[in-house]
Amino acid sequence: MTLMNGLQNVQKLSLNADTLEVLSLCCESMPVFNNLKFLGVTSQEGRGWQAMPALLRNCPHLETIALFFCLSLRLRQ
Repeated sequence: MTLMNGLQNVQKLSLNADTLEVLSLCCESMPVFNNLKFLGVTSQEGRGWQAMPALLRNCPHLETIALFFCLSLRLRQ
C-alpha cells in the first residue's frame, strides 16, 4: 500500500482491472483520497469490483466517476 499512500493527494486517478484486484486484497488499509475529484475505472465483469465500496468510501470529495467496461464477445461457430 506504499504506492497508494504516495498517490493519496492526487486529484485525478485512473485504475484498471489488475489494480482493482490488488486493492480488493487490502481494502482495510486503503488510504483516504481527500483531494480526489475524478476517478476513472476500466474493468471487466467479475474483476476487481470488490474494492469499489472501500475505495469510494475513502474518496470524500469525489465529483466524477467514469466507469468503462471491457466486454468479451464470443462468437458461435
